[in-house]
Amino acid sequence: MTTAAAPAGACANPASSPQCTLRPVGRGTRTTGRRHRKAAAEHVHDIAASLGLGYVRTPTPTDLEQMYRDTRGGRIARSRFSRLLRSSLLILEAAEGEDTRYLTVETPFRATPEDVSTAEAIAELMAELAGCPCRPVIACVVRDSSAEAGGASSQVHWYAIEPGDLEAESLAS
Repeated sequence: MTTAAAPAGACANPASSPQCTLRPVGRGTRTTGRRHRKAAAEHVHDIAASLGLGYVRTPTPTDLEQMYRDTRGGRIARSRFSRLLRSSLLILEAAEGEDTRYLTVETPFRATPEDVSTAEAIAELMAELAGCPCRPVIACVVRDSSAEAGGASSQVHWYAIEPGDLEAESLAS
């Protein structure tokens, strides 16, 4: 069954109760990765600030391609770089004082251990490309306890997306 975020105020603590966070979606509606990424993109300043960083910009695929060319790819194989460009991650450039940092933001509705692994792998790749630290972030509505356990030993930063930020969109769009 397809699910979507429950209306705001439906539960006292939706983050701790997946049953409260999800409700059936009628025919003709869906939530998509594009919608999740858009919700995270609306919070870029807050995501950076939650790590004590200042938001600088969101590099475009063209910017990333230029970084790759400028460094001649370094030790990164073209196929690995292509994976970065194809990923559904949101990449943020941030600053800590005068130092540049990058954040790779994975945007699932429900975070799983696979999302943690993906976020870590892409952050490692981005750090290689940029030559500076990169921190993986998972911006989601619901965290599986198994994802939290996996993320507890890693550098993953968790950022909560409110269910109301994810509006179901028409299948026609």
